Amino acid sequence: MELKRMKRNYFIYIFIFWYMAKIICSTTFETIGGIPVDTVSSMINYLVLVLLVIQMVFFQSYGQKEFVIIAVVSIPFLITAAVSRSFSLLSGWMFVVAAKDTSFEKIIKTVYRALLFTIFLVFVLYSCNILEDYTMVRGGAIRHSLGFSHPNQLGVRMFQLIACHCYLHRHKMRAVDYGIAAAAAAFVYVVPNSQSSCMCIVVLALLLAIGRLLEKYKEGMLSFCGKGLTAAAALFNILSVLLSVIDVKSHDVLRQIDVWMSYRFSHSFEVLQVYGIPLWGQKVFLMEEERQKMGMMDGAGRLYLDNAYMSLFIKYGIVSYLIFSVAYLVLMNDCRKKKRYFTVSILFVYALYGIMENAVFMMSHNIFLLAFAGMMYERLSRIKDKKLCLKIQRQ
Repeated sequence: MELKRMKRNYFIYIFIFWYMAKIICSTTFETIGGIPVDTVSSMINYLVLVLLVIQMVFFQSYGQKEFVIIAVVSIPFLITAAVSRSFSLLSGWMFVVAAKDTSFEKIIKTVYRALLFTIFLVFVLYSCNILEDYTMVRGGAIRHSLGFSHPNQLGVRMFQLIACHCYLHRHKMRAVDYGIAAAAAAFVYVVPNSQSSCMCIVVLALLLAIGRLLEKYKEGMLSFCGKGLTAAAALFNILSVLLSVIDVKSHDVLRQIDVWMSYRFSHSFEVLQVYGIPLWGQKVFLMEEERQKMGMMDGAGRLYLDNAYMSLFIKYGIVSYLIFSVAYLVLMNDCRKKKRYFTVSILFVYALYGIMENAVFMMSHNIFLLAFAGMMYERLSRIKDKKLCLKIQRQ
């Protein structure tokens, strides 16, 4: 009985350990136990990859079809990780594979509690002057991080918290839940002044409210709206790439759109001029000093690559970009078909977030990517059952 229980909960232990560690490493700590925080983060990433391999090999079983699919998808992610020296996509994929026997609802519930505890811990450490407040000024407003490494890090964690809260209360949303979302949006706007996170919290709350109204009065419209959100998510992706591969500064209307988007497209265009688009990914240095050490005398200065879709393109390559982009839309459509409309809404908001931040493809920021596990294994199970049924009929 104890072994069976360990097998059921092993993935949760690994994921929560990694997830909380990623939050702690995204604070203003410079060292942990005398070790630079970047080194600690890398050590934890490698340790977790080993633990995930143990989980997949010793605590899970796979059919032949499952093994082939996992191997085929893993190869490009392995190549990309080796070339780019960035493991975001590979670790995310390994978490999806290792989540085979774990309830998605349980994962969200556990992450929600861990997120509450860790954010509270960071605030306590900041209040005790153990963590510093990293501040920035934008438009005359001071942006506070309250112990996180950047105000946007505080913003994205608050958005995650509200996304998990709303997901867990999706069947019984009350006025107090909408009030919590409104308070979080106000906090994110005033303290870290993370406008993207604030907007996403508001959009998520509005989508949930609209979904509840449609469920009550026009349920038939939900599937149509789900298709619309999926199409919009695809549009965010496509337009982000199109507006980043051209010089938007040379077009008046496009330049104004770029200003509204905090120069995400023009900044991506500048990175593109330096690095181009590889097939399998590449190591990208945003600081000029780092590029000079590598012999790159491009004179481009400090670069910024915050648009998720161009980050996938430039940093992870065409192959990984296509795999992720197609799979993400397939997941949204799969959730729509299963009438999981709130999950569709969350994935849509993350797709919107992807215009401004890299959160959409990073498991530490978008834990709803773990919904891939349910879709993948369910589809493979249906194929297996169909083949078994055909075999029985022939006999």
